[in-house]
Amino acid sequence: MADDAHPKIVIACEADSDARVAKGFAERVMLEKIDWFGDLAEDARPSWGGVLPNSGYLRWASIAEEYKAARLPPIFGLRIDGNPPKLDAIATLKALRLAERLKPVATVLMRDLDSYPERREGLSQGRDEYKRKTPGISSMAVVLGTPDRYRETWLLAGFEAKHDREEKQLEKIRAELVSVDPIKEPHRLRGADGEPRCAKDIWARLSKNDHTREVSCWEDTPIDILHSRGAAPTDHGCGLSAFLKEIEDQLVPAFQ
Repeated sequence: MADDAHPKIVIACEADSDARVAKGFAERVMLEKIDWFGDLAEDARPSWGGVLPNSGYLRWASIAEEYKAARLPPIFGLRIDGNPPKLDAIATLKALRLAERLKPVATVLMRDLDSYPERREGLSQGRDEYKRKTPGISSMAVVLGTPDRYRETWLLAGFEAKHDREEKQLEKIRAELVSVDPIKEPHRLRGADGEPRCAKDIWARLSKNDHTREVSCWEDTPIDILHSRGAAPTDHGCGLSAFLKEIEDQLVPAFQ
């Protein structure tokens, strides 16, 4: 276990909103799968944070700078299966080496795919390389979260209208999108900012950017619905189902 002064779960992500969403969905799975977790007061649950004191998360764009400041060994000429690593593989490896110094139970790597689906493979390569270099040395669990295209697709997968305004707004959006249901098919919302299928814009219209509205998306919606909406028949979907499975397979056992 990590020292109480350090987070038991380190999270690397792009913004505090990503950290909040990752923690919310992760704790939902932990409530379902760990018998004692629901008996804990919220402030007694495993702490989440970054690698610097009192930081809420390790900012993805700061990984290289913090790695250098920590004077950890540079990574030059890394090859994976004889090929250059995919996008974000080296950043992933650096983030895990930074986190390892705190001896956390787990590290969660949360990274929007944006328009770069190869990021998912890069994160996986970085994790595999870390595990390959630390067999029997580090027991830290590593969890990957890759929202496609943005984290808002995960919130939409858990969204249920709570009152008349939300019902009307949702029906209006469905009519505008014609052939796409933003709740049941969030994986099809891959538009950029300002485009009709932009998950960020759709979430803003439904939630009015009220952060408290996010909570019910992971607390109230049944897990099986989150899985079905968060996946797709033939690909990664919006990434939510894959993340929930990562939490179940990687994080939950670390606390049992």
